[in-house]
Amino acid sequence: MDGVPYAHMGAETASAFIRSARPGVVVTHHDYALRAVWLARETGARSVLLLHSDFDVVTQALTADPDLCVYNTDWVMRSLVPRYPQVALCGAAGWPLVLCCDQPLRRRA
Repeated sequence: MDGVPYAHMGAETASAFIRSARPGVVVTHHDYALRAVWLARETGARSVLLLHSDFDVVTQALTADPDLCVYNTDWVMRSLVPRYPQVALCGAAGWPLVLCCDQPLRRRA
């Protein structure tokens, strides 16, 4: 991605990297998403979960209460939000960006 640092690595290497780098934001999706949301919280980072399907592997990360969910289409958001009401607190869908809430991101206590 233009101007955005990116690295592809295995789960254990990624976990160690996130802990050592202590990023401000962790953006994740797919199989590693649940662990990444937990690691973000553990290291004080914000978590952003990208969702482009409503498969079971995605729903696992939703239960971890990510800080922001970004849905690539409205149908994905409509499919997931009724099953996981906690993610309706703040999320975005499609392009142009459509917010599903008017609340700012909340800081964890």
